[in-house]
Amino acid sequence: MRPPGGSAARWDGCGLRPEVLATVFVIRDSRKREVAIEILGAEPSGVVVTDRYTVYLFVAMDRHQVCLAHLMRDFLGMAEGEAEHQWLGERLHGLLGAVFRVWHRFKDGDIDRATLQRLLVAPVDSNADARAAGPGRTQLGLPNPGCCCSRFSRAFCSN
Repeated sequence: MRPPGGSAARWDGCGLRPEVLATVFVIRDSRKREVAIEILGAEPSGVVVTDRYTVYLFVAMDRHQVCLAHLMRDFLGMAEGEAEHQWLGERLHGLLGAVFRVWHRFKDGDIDRATLQRLLVAPVDSNADARAAGPGRTQLGLPNPGCCCSRFSRAFCSN
């Protein structure tokens, strides 16, 4: 069913925070930047998790997080895609899978916050590829361009 005005596009973003007693879901006829600013404010005070849609570029980098489920799907696509990128997709998919598993252990009460933090740093610190990569290489052994930019993240680069 189409909302009033005939547009099938809807803005249905929401932010769920544990310290808030209620959450309000807002549906608009559009996902334009103006609508996002109306709902989130011009300078959101919390962390905004998005799907990388360009209307969210107004959110400051220190307040902006890309949805991890979207990243997981992207990494899986890389792992199943072109042969030259499969290794990277598999590696990133595996690392993010480890993050989700540790997070669920924390949420289930199996580990405390200090253990969560230690375990989330461990996959990067114990990465044999990083040690073997040598100077001028990233944690994944790729050449370090001196910038966070890639064709996937260029829109969010602050350099």
